[in-house]
Amino acid sequence: MAPSAAAATQIDMSLEAPPPGGYVTGAEYHITSIPGQGGADSDNRVVFTDNGRCFAAYWRVGGKDSTGSSRVFPAVEKSVRWVPTTTGAHTIVATANEATATLTVNTVAPPVGAPPPPPDDPNANGCNDTGNPHAEKPGTGSF
Repeated sequence: MAPSAAAATQIDMSLEAPPPGGYVTGAEYHITSIPGQGGADSDNRVVFTDNGRCFAAYWRVGGKDSTGSSRVFPAVEKSVRWVPTTTGAHTIVATANEATATLTVNTVAPPVGAPPPPPDDPNANGCNDTGNPHAEKPGTGSF
């Protein structure tokens, strides 16, 4: 049986308003995502990319309730950090299962003498965490 349209994964995403003069390369901004319903009985990984390069990711937990019935993910708002490292056009994409949300923005050069953008740590931002940390391990269960 195919999942109903209501059970399909959805995602909404927004970026904080730009400061006067626009988004600045090397400055920190926050992107808010609201992955909607979907993915009952499985975990959802939400991945954020900037021009195809992952800059943040996190897992949303799914599963069964105490009666054994499948449950869908609630729409929970989450904010992730984005620091553009290049000047110009940025296509930011949030992906959860088959759903995507896209934002396109431009960044301007930082003021003369501004410190360079901090390097990304892919181990700290969830991009390298491809193994599901919520998967039930053999021989274990939940009560």
